[in-house]
Order: sequence, then C-alpha cells, then structure tokens
Amino acid sequence: MTMEGQQLQFQSILQNSPINAFTECLHSCINDICGRKSNTYENLKSVTDWTSDEYTVVTIGIKQLFIDAVANQLSRNEVMDKVAELDADRQEIIIECLEVRQGDIQNALLEEKCAISGPILQDFDWRIKWVMGSSKLSSLREPLLFLDFHLREGKNMMAQKSDIKQKTVSLEMDKNELNKVIAVLEKAQESISNLQA
Repeated sequence: MTMEGQQLQFQSILQNSPINAFTECLHSCINDICGRKSNTYENLKSVTDWTSDEYTVVTIGIKQLFIDAVANQLSRNEVMDKVAELDADRQEIIIECLEVRQGDIQNALLEEKCAISGPILQDFDWRIKWVMGSSKLSSLREPLLFLDFHLREGKNMMAQKSDIKQKTVSLEMDKNELNKVIAVLEKAQESISNLQA
C-alpha cells in the first residue's frame, strides 16, 4: 500500500471511531513517542471496534502525523491539510492536542537526535553512605556518594518499547571527586547555553 493510501486508511478508521476513543488514542500515541506509558490494543478495543491491524495502522499514522508536524514546524493549516478526510471537530481536536503536547514531542525528538551519538541519560538515583575508618582510625568518617545513571539507547519514535536498550552505570565518589564532576557538568551546561544564544 502506498503512503497516501495508508494516510487515507488511517483517517477513515479515525473518522468512524467514537470521539472519546479518538482523543484517547491521540494522547496515547504521544505518550508512546515520549517513551511514557501508553494504551495497548487491549485497552482500546473495549471502546472501539478496531481490529489489531487497524490499531497498528492508526497508531503509526498518528505518530507520523505528530512527528512530521513538530519536526517540520507545520502551521495549523498544513496540519489540517494532512488530515483533510476528517471532519472539522476531529481536526480541531488534533490541533488542540498538538498545541498542548508540542513541547513533549519536541523534547522526545531532541532526545532521539542526541541518542545517535550514544546513550542518553533518562534518570538518576543517588544515596550517601558514611564509611567508617578501621579500628585504628575509628574516628574517621567519610561520606561517599553512590550515583546511578539510568541510560537509554536505541530509541526510535516508531520502535516498539522492547527495542529500547536500557542500562545503569554506577559511580562511587568522595567529596573531591564529586566537586570535579560538578565542575565538568557546569562547564558543559555553560557551553550548551552559549550554543543556544
């Protein structure tokens, strides 16, 4: 099936779906783009009469629409032209959804772009432990920072969640090492700020 045929098919399925399922599916697809929890076919089939294949066509079509709209900075009219087969109410819901979630999609696209050069930081955890000295140095107490970086790689907007590789890198630092890491991160932040200016 051609790309144009797929676009018409996904719009036809959406046009004939209940409005609440339509809206829920839009936000679910954006959540999926952003790497957040999204609805599965099992969740949506109770409020739609979609087959599994129709669900796949719809989700791919919606994700592609939102990614194109944000990546290419499409105007309101350009977005509406891409979904011309939908009625005015559904087109308006798409525009409102895009306006509300545009920042989320943009951040996800930037993360994907950054992931090309290697893993990106998804989250981190830290904890401090006090290390006691040996019996001769029992008065010595030194704090150590245990830092876990949760990294993500292989993110692709159209990929399944199972295709995304995740790993954790753990570091143990004393106060001097921590100060060095903070200094390096501050320089990196300053460099990024200068690039954006």
